[in-house]
Amino acid sequence: MSAAVVTAARLLRERFTAASSRRVAGGVLGLSSAVLTVRATRGQSTTSNSHGNRAAPSSVKGDTGGFKRPGAPLEELVLTPPDPVFSLAPVNPSGSRFFIEYGRRTSFTTLADVCIEANTKHRLGGLDFDAATRMPTSLTWYDWIGPEIKCLDDDDDTTNAPTMISGLPSGEGIKYAFVKWSGRGDRLAITVRDDASSTTSLYIIDALNGQASRVAEGLRLNAVTGACPYLWSSDGEQLLLWCVPEANMRDIDSKIDRLLVCRESLEAGGRFTPPEGPVTKECQGKKQETRTYANTLKSPYDDKLFEYYTQTQMYIHTVASGETRKLGNPAMICDTSFSPDNRFLLVTEITGPPFSRSLLMSRFGRQFSVLSLAPEGDEGPQYFPLHRRPAQEDRPNRFDACPPGPRGFRWLPIKPHSLVFVVADGDNGDPRSKGVSHRDTAMVVQEAPWDLQQASVLFRSEMRMHNRMRFTSDGDIVWTEWRFKDKSHRVWMRPHGIQPSVEAATGVDDFALPRNETTEVKLNPANGCLLLHSGKYDDVYTSMGDFQTVRGGPFNRVVLQRVNDGSLVLFGDGASDVGLRPFVDSVRIQLSGDRTAASVCHRRLWRCCLGEDVEEDAVDTQSEVEGQPIPPRGDYLEQPIRLLGDGGQCLLLARESIAQPRERFLRDMVNGKEKPVTVNKDPRAKQAPLFDNLAEKKVLHYKREDGVDLTATLYLPKMAATEGRPPPCIAWAYPESYSGGRPIGTVAGACLLVQAGHLGEATDVDKQGMGCRKLHRGRVLALTATKVLDNPSMPIIGDGDTANDTFIEQLVMNGEAAVVAAATANGVDPSRIAVGGHSYGGFMTANLIAHSRPGLFRAGIGRSGAYNRSLTPFGFQREERNYWDATEVWLERYVLNAEPLLPEEESPVTEAPREAVEQSKL
Repeated sequence: MSAAVVTAARLLRERFTAASSRRVAGGVLGLSSAVLTVRATRGQSTTSNSHGNRAAPSSVKGDTGGFKRPGAPLEELVLTPPDPVFSLAPVNPSGSRFFIEYGRRTSFTTLADVCIEANTKHRLGGLDFDAATRMPTSLTWYDWIGPEIKCLDDDDDTTNAPTMISGLPSGEGIKYAFVKWSGRGDRLAITVRDDASSTTSLYIIDALNGQASRVAEGLRLNAVTGACPYLWSSDGEQLLLWCVPEANMRDIDSKIDRLLVCRESLEAGGRFTPPEGPVTKECQGKKQETRTYANTLKSPYDDKLFEYYTQTQMYIHTVASGETRKLGNPAMICDTSFSPDNRFLLVTEITGPPFSRSLLMSRFGRQFSVLSLAPEGDEGPQYFPLHRRPAQEDRPNRFDACPPGPRGFRWLPIKPHSLVFVVADGDNGDPRSKGVSHRDTAMVVQEAPWDLQQASVLFRSEMRMHNRMRFTSDGDIVWTEWRFKDKSHRVWMRPHGIQPSVEAATGVDDFALPRNETTEVKLNPANGCLLLHSGKYDDVYTSMGDFQTVRGGPFNRVVLQRVNDGSLVLFGDGASDVGLRPFVDSVRIQLSGDRTAASVCHRRLWRCCLGEDVEEDAVDTQSEVEGQPIPPRGDYLEQPIRLLGDGGQCLLLARESIAQPRERFLRDMVNGKEKPVTVNKDPRAKQAPLFDNLAEKKVLHYKREDGVDLTATLYLPKMAATEGRPPPCIAWAYPESYSGGRPIGTVAGACLLVQAGHLGEATDVDKQGMGCRKLHRGRVLALTATKVLDNPSMPIIGDGDTANDTFIEQLVMNGEAAVVAAATANGVDPSRIAVGGHSYGGFMTANLIAHSRPGLFRAGIGRSGAYNRSLTPFGFQREERNYWDATEVWLERYVLNAEPLLPEEESPVTEAPREAVEQSKL
């Protein structure tokens, strides 16, 4: 490269870093930035930044600008290390299990890391990745792991001596990600990043001796599509590696520099490449609704970059010998899967160019194929094409829509190399089709060459079928179907040995298995399956839970978990009137002699005991563990992680409270005795005074004007009232759509005063007891002189396409009811209530400020909301109609069409009835 281009690239990096710092400022300040701005409008002068936005004046004497500090209580809370991640291995050949913990020093990405990533960050076709490391920028990197691997013995409920890890890089600038156990549970693979050199590498740790060894040194992993860049075989003896092709690994810096110069730096000395012609877009005469997306491919140059970075070369690494061999040719690979017998590989590739200019990568064309893993001959590996799907340009803009043709290819876990898949042969993927006998068909094709025309029918569904089916080790299939329009949801089981069905079950009524009873249930005569549950998928009170899986079967693949008596195991969140009470259930199914009916026994094995509402079969009489007293019932939350042992005689669970971090325990399901598995230092000990600031948590039950039951959670601080007035209150909410038949006023969250870990809310990983907590931007204000009305119900009720016709009216009723309920509870000043929300909650905030009566809310905080609905004419959130189908509804919800937020005769710096909405980040 010339010196001028190198200089231009360096200057661009500096500009990118500075610009990234400015952009991050708005995002990091987030909620506090908006709060300061809103308060500043009351009699204080304001300033404007370079974008013309009003900024709050500094509240710190001598402040010269920069980031605002949130105050000591919140700052200490944010900087507290999150709870470690707990990773449990499958059962190893000796019959025991290993586990390891790893974590982060802080819950948030530092500005320095963000600025470094900004230099090499790309957004192409919906992908967001770091070109230097070939890793997604959204990937969570951990600061520490181990340093020891511990053994968990299922049989005698004991933990053995830990094994220290050696040979794994550690120290400043070393990060870890993609921590994956082998199927045999005796090896652990982990991706290591070195910030000093911006390189990534793969290591395997032998759990028996703790020795770590690097895999395939000299190869660079490629994870730009977001998937894990390696895959264990079923027997744990091989690794499939996704690597950067040799041709794409050279001169990567020069390609990045050319990209920066091409897009940014006329004044820095660079030059644009002359275009070959005008940019043209062609209409082919088709009528099609297509949503708009950010970061789509916009030019042939983007196409080349996308293809360059997504090209992947696969390698097979044999663990025992350390040998690595190339598999096939480079391709834009986005998914792979070993067959159960490890002889074949199911591969999904992105097809192109050309690529779509209006779609993201997830809807680009796909090629589904099978590759033989036998040693390659002169003509390369044996290749079996399955199906080629074009880009989904014509896919209907409906939530129940799916691609026409086969989808959801996966290996049948109890057969050597049989494939199962789903095809929308009833409606061709369009849920608007009327008069169809069924929507989807599940099919299986047994042997190579996997001719889909010879596939056999398993069963058909009336509604859209979830792609993922679950199998037991003896061939039973659990599958689900759902429909967005009325939120219907059914769970079925197809027992093995039942003749394949050619019909779909229709006219099915709501049904739930009674607990602690044995019920006779007939197999549906149409589809030959057993109905286990039917209702609304968003009715959390009646949810039966989720079936648990384990490694097992003839090929050690993931199958449904069974205990000794043949019962299937379910875990659930256990939503109730007092909050979440997680549970463990079992379902035992015995077919009748003529195989037309089944005896189903649904039992409750365990339930979290909180408060006074305790079931007889869930009572835990133990008062201490290892000599340490258990906190009083109602002061801690327990969540099941895994039911262990062939008979399910031992439960691994996580327990936490306000004062205690999340720990794991083994509980004997027979006598209730417990033994600790993890013992972590409590990072929250020094924060005890912060939690003392919370006087109490109240669950409010109230009604809105039309009689709909609503709930909210009120957090009350102990801070003294200022100027003789109660502390201000902020309502942080998010609107939800409801159809008929679902209870509206459901209680969200756990029964604890504070869900442990930073006043946080659980993530999906947390529900399995594995992850950390995330900071709740509204609830943390309870640590200051602010009352928090958390998650007040904002239901939008209606069926079908017209559910949102009364969006504004229902939203205002919800807001009015929330203010009245808060004002009635413990001295909340109704004239000092603000409302806020994120994303669709920001849209809700703007509409409440614009359409509610003057003075209902004193301020509004809209974070990252979309307010100009003319930019999303083909639907948004839960709205499936387009702008031309419901023009009046669209215009009504376009906030900028509302009356001025402030009357002209009143000044915004006086005692105006309402302050303007401030969006903190666009």
